[in-house]
Amino acid sequence: MQDNGGTANGGVDLDASPNTITINITAVNDAPTISGQMPVSTAFNTARTIMFSDLQVTDIDDSYPADFTLSAMDGVNYTRSGHTITPALNFFGTLAVPVKVNDGGLDSNTFQLAMTVNPDPEAVQRLKANRVAATTSASSAIPASNTPCNIQTCCRRAGNSSVCARPMQAAPSSSSTFRLAERRIASTARSFRSGARRSVVARFPA
Repeated sequence: MQDNGGTANGGVDLDASPNTITINITAVNDAPTISGQMPVSTAFNTARTIMFSDLQVTDIDDSYPADFTLSAMDGVNYTRSGHTITPALNFFGTLAVPVKVNDGGLDSNTFQLAMTVNPDPEAVQRLKANRVAATTSASSAIPASNTPCNIQTCCRRAGNSSVCARPMQAAPSSSSTFRLAERRIASTARSFRSGARRSVVARFPA
């Protein structure tokens, strides 16, 4: 230690005897923090109790979850008793449940815990059966492969694409139909002329 008199008048700077200074530091409780969660789900129309293990909590001066308490708050599409959550009747989807923990002295932040409520398994099976029935009905409406096929009768719309029972045959165009008629008329005329010549030869033999 050093006195405030300096070295004037025979004084000395240092006190030869040892001295001890004690500093007392008072501990302050630090609040816990909920930083995340584990996957939380429940079955259709089934209650679920939120547990300590569902939450990811940090606390620098306490050991979670020893001596901690957990609480949930009210929200939408569920009722609660303590931190047991009961989804609304026939609800399925994701619930947002506000929760917090307390380390015995301080509350944590409020955390929005996501709870998945799974749909009714019977309803899922009915939906699958309906989809299969609709697909089967649509497929049976396509003509059989031995049915004459053209663009008008063989295709049905499926989304943005055309689905055909067999390769499509384009309907004849008007020009090809006209040429076919011309060939038939010419053939008939040739047959008529040939028959007429045979008739003349028979009446007037050479």
